[in-house]
Amino acid sequence: MREMRYLWREALRMDNAKLVTALGREPHTPLDAAVETLVGRSRCARRVSIVASPSSANATCALDSR
Repeated sequence: MREMRYLWREALRMDNAKLVTALGREPHTPLDAAVETLVGRSRCARRVSIVASPSSANATCALDSR
């Protein structure tokens, strides 16, 4: 573990050219599906809303005040 500690502190970018060549395109999980899987049906699912810009992959989480 000590040898790999630098990976937690340093940005790592990997080339996926072979994957794209094999699949034809880079696979992506839609944001809604990823959040639903992550949060599931927990109590938190009712309190968290996701706001994402359609032109951007950036998302903001906001707690519902209810």
